[in-house]
Amino acid sequence: MRTLIQDLSYAARTFARTPGFTAVVVLSIGLGIAANTTVFSIVNGLLLSSAPVGDPGTLYTFNDGNSISWPSFVDYRDQTAGKVFEGVAGFFPLVPANVSGRGEPERVWGQLVTGNYFDVAHVKPVLGRSFVPEEDQVEGRNPVVVLGHALWQRRFGADPAIIGRAIALNGMTYTVLGVAPTGFTGTIKMITSEFWAPIAMYRHLIPDLAKDNMMTSR
Repeated sequence: MRTLIQDLSYAARTFARTPGFTAVVVLSIGLGIAANTTVFSIVNGLLLSSAPVGDPGTLYTFNDGNSISWPSFVDYRDQTAGKVFEGVAGFFPLVPANVSGRGEPERVWGQLVTGNYFDVAHVKPVLGRSFVPEEDQVEGRNPVVVLGHALWQRRFGADPAIIGRAIALNGMTYTVLGVAPTGFTGTIKMITSEFWAPIAMYRHLIPDLAKDNMMTSR
């Protein structure tokens, strides 16, 4: 198990050093998709068929090969959101972090997401709220987090008073905004996420990416 985690950690660092690597996967809820989506690598059937999201038949993930840079993501979003797609969001799928605040620190895996990620996926927290776009506009300004349901139960005893409380991720204080619904571990079936933080917090949670200056503030 330790070897697997080390391999995943190495892979994450390697991916982070790839030029232009920013929003690895883009989510979109389609309106008039038709032939437009043939341009992208769509993995909807395999990865989203059982994901607990609103109407998975209209939710797609794609990238343009191996990675999607932030400028490319912005172009996709601005040119298609509300026109070709109902909404477009991006996320970085493998983010390791040590969570503390009660008991011994625990290594968990999460994701960095754009502020509209939960809205695009049509996923509503069972407690609290998800992110708003304003919380992902300024680099490093909003250390907030949405907890996975399993992590909330295991680590915090399913305490309903967790909303608004502070927990530590990699030694930095994050405010808990919400708890994801039971069974939701992200929009890629083969990757289990236990927390979500704004992609604007990348310098803290993915320092290797920050060193290479692969992302820009928004």
